[in-house]
Amino acid sequence: MKEKVVLEKVRIIGIADKGKAIGRDEEGRVVLVNDVVPGDVVHVEITRKKKNYWYGKPYRFVSYSDERVDPLCKHFEDCGGCKWQNLSYSAQLHFKEIVVRDALERISKIKQADYKPIIGVEDPYYYRNKLEYTFSNRKWITRKELSGINNNQTAYVAGFHPAGFFNKVVDIETCHLQKGDSNAIRNFIKEYCENRQLPLYDPVRHNGWLRNVIVRNTMTGEQMLIVSFSNENMAERECLLKSIIDTFPQITTLLYVINTTKNADLSGAVFHLYSGPGYIVEEIGRFKYKIGPQSFFQTNSFQTKRLFDVIKDFASLTGNETVWDLYSGIGAITLYLAVWCKKIFGFEEVPEAVKLSKENAHINGIKNVTFFQGDVKEILKTTTDLTDKMPDVIITDPPRIGMHKEVVDHIKMIGPRRIIYVSCNPATQARDIGCILDDYRLVTSQPIDMFPHTSHVENVALLEKM
Repeated sequence: MKEKVVLEKVRIIGIADKGKAIGRDEEGRVVLVNDVVPGDVVHVEITRKKKNYWYGKPYRFVSYSDERVDPLCKHFEDCGGCKWQNLSYSAQLHFKEIVVRDALERISKIKQADYKPIIGVEDPYYYRNKLEYTFSNRKWITRKELSGINNNQTAYVAGFHPAGFFNKVVDIETCHLQKGDSNAIRNFIKEYCENRQLPLYDPVRHNGWLRNVIVRNTMTGEQMLIVSFSNENMAERECLLKSIIDTFPQITTLLYVINTTKNADLSGAVFHLYSGPGYIVEEIGRFKYKIGPQSFFQTNSFQTKRLFDVIKDFASLTGNETVWDLYSGIGAITLYLAVWCKKIFGFEEVPEAVKLSKENAHINGIKNVTFFQGDVKEILKTTTDLTDKMPDVIITDPPRIGMHKEVVDHIKMIGPRRIIYVSCNPATQARDIGCILDDYRLVTSQPIDMFPHTSHVENVALLEKM
């Protein structure tokens, strides 16, 4: 049996990815710890060692942070979602600012830039416009339920996976992340299935019927519901969907999916329309955006206009520029900027997203926009065919993994006057920025909190050609 290693008096000094906190002991050793907040002082039991830092868990608290608050959610200890709900919102913002600045200075080796204070939200609850609930027969036994209860019991549960456990589900009574009928819809469907003894999905044996429910809504009050089944059972499916619409007639679009794979991911799935137009429409500023069942759209509609306004301000458009928008999705940023420039081009890989981009351009009466469909790095290889469309400004908003190196190299070769890099991952953003600092300088960095109570933070970086 290995001897237990405990670091004493570890002071928690910051936040890291996936809800972990950063601690440093009196000898300067760095450890990543769960279930603590910045300002805590704690003895830490080491669970794993790496070259430059260790992982650990609280062994005994010496003192508690002044920034600790009581979490609003009763499921906080068990749910895998809001990791920082026990940290004051002002402290969350402070440490997210540090995460962004540290990534740019440490990874990009940037010595000087204008680091703007983070833009927070008025209300850090009920901000999400999309939530996915998992339905299962395998219940996560909460810390309060552990005593005297069989951990392997099955049940009718609907909610979220606890962190690191995808074979169990925390049964959620009330989630405070989404407005509208989200909680009522989830609880109704669970009760309906239990009353009729309709089997929920078993993620271990891969049997059962009902798998997932996705709720999307807009600030204008439209609601989309997507129900995922593991197999076809037409009679019961029709009864369930009819009961949902009868109970919640305010649902504007209801779709369903038959997902026979072992993976809950619905990429490439066939969506069947039960009722409604098959989409919802969001409004950001003066613009309307048609959103389909698989469309990517910023999860926090309340902050999206602020994000788009930062991008517009950084672009400093006069009406004479040509702009490229890489990873343009359904054209949200593209269309928002179109009225401020001469012409703008969107580049997006997903065909459905490009189709919606063109429809959204038509809805908003925008004519100076063109969309290209395909892998961004492959499209940029054909820049010789785009010589009459060379950009003054490039907007790039890639996935969390950042940009492919070939994309970074092509941007350098094209050489726009300005680059506005939008990212939900400061580490990959800093990595990519570091690759172009020979030709560009980081002028301004503006973090925006799109995801309160999580470690995620959006950042907009303005780079100008030297």
